Amino acid sequence: MPDPRRESLDEIVSHSAVVLADQIQKAAAWAKSEMDLQVEVAGALKEFARRAKITLDVHHNITVATGRPDSVYSNVIVEYKDPGTLSGNRDAANNKKLIEQIRQRFYDMRREENRPMNSMFGVGTDGKYFVFVRFRDEKWTDQEPVEVNRHSTLRFLWALYNLGQKGKPYQPEYLHGDFGSDSLIAQEGVRTLYDEILKTENPKAQVFFSQWKILFGEVCGYDVENLSDKLKKLAEFYGVKGKPHPGQLLFALHTYYALLIKLLAAEIVSFFNPWMTRQVEKLQNATTPAKLRRELDELERGGIFHTMGITNFLEGDLFAWYLPVWSEPIEKIARQMIQKLDDYNPGTFSEDPAQSRDLLKKLYQQLFPKSVRHDLGEYYTPDWLADHVLNELGYEGDPDKRLLDPACGSGTFLVMAINRIRRWYDENREECAYDEGELLKKILANVIGFDLNPLAVMAARTNYLVAVKDLIRHSDHVEIPIYLCDAIMTPAEYGDLFTGAGNIAKVPCSALKPPHLLVPKEIAKSPKDVARYAEVLEECIKNGYAPSDDRENKNGIWARIIKNNFAPLFVGTVDYVVGNPIRLGSTGKVCQLHIVSPPWNFGTDTDSESAQRRAHGLGM
Repeated sequence: MPDPRRESLDEIVSHSAVVLADQIQKAAAWAKSEMDLQVEVAGALKEFARRAKITLDVHHNITVATGRPDSVYSNVIVEYKDPGTLSGNRDAANNKKLIEQIRQRFYDMRREENRPMNSMFGVGTDGKYFVFVRFRDEKWTDQEPVEVNRHSTLRFLWALYNLGQKGKPYQPEYLHGDFGSDSLIAQEGVRTLYDEILKTENPKAQVFFSQWKILFGEVCGYDVENLSDKLKKLAEFYGVKGKPHPGQLLFALHTYYALLIKLLAAEIVSFFNPWMTRQVEKLQNATTPAKLRRELDELERGGIFHTMGITNFLEGDLFAWYLPVWSEPIEKIARQMIQKLDDYNPGTFSEDPAQSRDLLKKLYQQLFPKSVRHDLGEYYTPDWLADHVLNELGYEGDPDKRLLDPACGSGTFLVMAINRIRRWYDENREECAYDEGELLKKILANVIGFDLNPLAVMAARTNYLVAVKDLIRHSDHVEIPIYLCDAIMTPAEYGDLFTGAGNIAKVPCSALKPPHLLVPKEIAKSPKDVARYAEVLEECIKNGYAPSDDRENKNGIWARIIKNNFAPLFVGTVDYVVGNPIRLGSTGKVCQLHIVSPPWNFGTDTDSESAQRRAHGLGM
């Protein structure tokens, strides 16, 4: 468990933000010039760097092309102005002049030092206001001036921490270059995994592939064995030789992406907790094939997440099949991914949460051509649409209101709901009778997602984890409430699950014939009972207590399937159901989700107009 005497990185940055905001405000009251303000802030930032144990790459008043920026901390450019110069109006003359000056610094740095425009962060301040300037998606994103306080200073310090020292920032452009479809790692990695799943006779790998194929077929309504012209081009793009096998190719692509997600998530968790060795560093130190396999096996079993009290991050994962078929080519691609990730600074996940959330979505979109994704029925919800739906629902982020996305995809609605909750809590902190630990409990109890796509569930859990990562230290037990299950086809009993005379419950499982698992009815009384049953079952298999015909541990996945499939039955009453289920299928027809007698309930509000509004997000 975490050492309570050691400050986490989030605590150091948060505490430093309060101190620095106070110092800046006081300096603005007595400073006679921008130089006075610069000296005071620079000194305070030295103390921050000491506490955070980082070395800032800083230069003051240096000549770069056409100008002399006041301070440059690697990729963070800071311009100071005389106290009282700026105002809260973005269009005020002095504000516009400052924004244009910072933009010019970006151009100068790009020309003189060949720095990408989207890798820099601009800050202007007069001690009373901050002005933040970024260049993203080929456009400027300078925002309204914000008062200097602990919140705005927190953003400044995270930018400084992440971009003011060495290490690549976690941004889509960098990840795409290193891991995207055009990268050598992706090309070789997908091809290697494809070859291995194609030739393996390992029972566990075959079961995982079969379950994925059926689940994925149910998700997209598409025959994954259908070799379309677009999938032929995809196979050609990744260098697949001979006649392509589309199912194995898509499974290999998903496995590659899933491994990257797991490595990213483990790196984030370990980086933000000072009592833990960074996951990438730990894997780098595994110098033999056997040691690396053991470390990855520990990761796949949820080792680092369990250490942090996160119980289900990799639950229901179908993409760990590469371990039982471990080979030299698989080892090679794993080491390449690990070594490349070591070039990154995982702290950049806190500089801009929205940008971090888009990382997984954008990378996945870059791995698959749009035409292939759309053929497979995959459409991602843009943030603006999710925001609009939440506004239409009247969801303001009250932590006690329950929200469910029964087809959550990569978790866009869930993360935006969490962001609203955190903003609500921050605005009402003084009136709340609970701390961050209780806030986390409310989020975990009240922001819930289901999806049938195992890759989407993994991405959604990662995005959820990033959204609450600084709160995790306040709890000993975290179960991320995103489950790999069908929101409609839930476990049923011969007769009735809870009141019938029988004692056997059926759990849907398309990979089996007939398509269900049989479990004792008595374990279905509560989520706790189901979870305990799944844990005991998995522990028996893990320790070799399974029947003799399961030497390959292929039954290990069933425990997780049982637990996840029961999740919809125990959701209880929810206040809001959200989602974006309308999509065009491979036939070009519009597919619409219709929900009849869902296992979860809307709130007790009997007003028909309110009920219709709450269901609006699903087009019900």
